[in-house]
Amino acid sequence: MSRQAANTHLRHLLEKGAIQSSGSTTRRPYELVPLLEWDEGHALDSALTEDAAWRTVSQVLGSLPKNVHEIWQFGFTEMFNNAIDHSGGNRISVHIR
Repeated sequence: MSRQAANTHLRHLLEKGAIQSSGSTTRRPYELVPLLEWDEGHALDSALTEDAAWRTVSQVLGSLPKNVHEIWQFGFTEMFNNAIDHSGGNRISVHIR
């Protein structure tokens, strides 16, 4: 891809709001604009279960293709359950961006 083509694509993504940039024109960094940002904290106690936390996260994520939803569910519940069972902590924070 030529530099001109890359610049055209970057300009198009900037206009759509999909990316943002900062700095001067030389070595300008670009980053994705988050479509979703959400935080929630939980006390790690015996009443906390990964399936209850997942129901909230699932609602936050909204409508996803079935396979994507299943990947999110598996990854989230495994990590959340590991934090409950093995962290030795007293609080868990969930941050989705």
